[in-house]
Amino acid sequence: MPAGPKVVVSPFQCNQPCDYKKLFPTPEGVKISGRSTLIIQGRGNITIRNLDLDGALVINADKDKFDFCVDGLVVKNKGWVEVKCKKDAEEWVKMRGYTMEKLETCEYDAGGAKGDVDSTVAKGKSGIEIGDGEATDCGCNIM
Repeated sequence: MPAGPKVVVSPFQCNQPCDYKKLFPTPEGVKISGRSTLIIQGRGNITIRNLDLDGALVINADKDKFDFCVDGLVVKNKGWVEVKCKKDAEEWVKMRGYTMEKLETCEYDAGGAKGDVDSTVAKGKSGIEIGDGEATDCGCNIM
């Protein structure tokens, strides 16, 4: 059975199902492909208004407890793929049956984007807004 997208959200962001409404206030503006990986971590507030993800995206809002607003972000990269585990793998890996190979990942934190990224990352007094631009060395195409 196909697994679909892999979405991991920090309990600081969503510890109850109703918290997803705050994280994704406009769900009609969020598109995550079935092969994608989205990791949201940290204690800062994150709001995802408009996102088109086809690959891997990591947002870490931990440093200085910054607030993030993702609006108009398109990420297309090779992402993370499941690789069948080897016969000599550790027992816990064998139980799962695979490991994750991280081919390309687009990452944002309080310092902005990691990698050679030309994107609109506006820093305010209390937050960061991620918008249009292009990321080159992480394999992202941010539009």
